[in-house]
Amino acid sequence: MKTCILAALSAAFSINAAAAADLTVIHAGKLLATPGSPARAEQSIVIKDGKIESVIDGYAAAGD
Repeated sequence: MKTCILAALSAAFSINAAAAADLTVIHAGKLLATPGSPARAEQSIVIKDGKIESVIDGYAAAGD
């Protein structure tokens, strides 16, 4: 019984870790987003599943 519970908990934690790894937030002090435009200060780049999902003004936390 203890082995089954331990296996279930291990599986649950590894699934959650894999899901959390798919989201990355990069805090950019200066971001050159548009050619010819001035750099944007204090931006957060949200990357989900390897693709840019959004660019947010300010520094966002990973859960935002």
